[in-house]
Amino acid sequence: MKLAEFDVHALQRDLQVARSIPSARQAGPYHNGGWKGVSLRSSSGDAATALAGAPPFVPYRDTPLLARTPYFRQLLRCLALPMKGVRLLSLDPGGKIEAHRNPDLSLGSPMARLHVVVDTNPHVFVVFDGQRQHWRAGELWYGDFARPHWVVNAGDTTRVHMVLDVYVTRRLLSMFPSSYLRTLRKSGRRPGGSLMRRLLLSANFGNHTYPATEHGSAPPETRP
Repeated sequence: MKLAEFDVHALQRDLQVARSIPSARQAGPYHNGGWKGVSLRSSSGDAATALAGAPPFVPYRDTPLLARTPYFRQLLRCLALPMKGVRLLSLDPGGKIEAHRNPDLSLGSPMARLHVVVDTNPHVFVVFDGQRQHWRAGELWYGDFARPHWVVNAGDTTRVHMVLDVYVTRRLLSMFPSSYLRTLRKSGRRPGGSLMRRLLLSANFGNHTYPATEHGSAPPETRP
């Protein structure tokens, strides 16, 4: 679901600064090495990491890269959401992120994952449960990443997203249509999850990635 839009040119100006830092390989077996990133916030305070998780009870900190990227800082201030890690994740031309799921990242959990599209091309798609979507540059999107999903970049330019892991708060929920939240509650999912799950994720227990094939959702052919 698209939640907001930001200045594409300002995003891409800061992206040029970020490209001065060597990207780190994204962890996991879900890609062939073309999925990489740097961090604006990380548990180590370093920018040259693409890791989403953190050791238990270790807080996340702004990295020096965030200090050098004024529009990225402005965007985070504008959202005003409590958050953990913030990464710039790139997917090379021809790259594919295999089907997987993040059961701790949805409005029905204590944390959700947001994407700001910094740079893309018309042949980049994210697919949730077989439904293909194209997210345009400058757009802020929420995806229910607890569902099986996969990504393909069938274009000839690199896709870059700012990926934010944020706590599910009243402010975040206010960005969604009331009809969407009613549907969420009717499905039996409580926005923000249980108190126990909130405590566990606050202490950095959780936020794991699992193969989507556990639910019988192996990705189809990715070429459009």
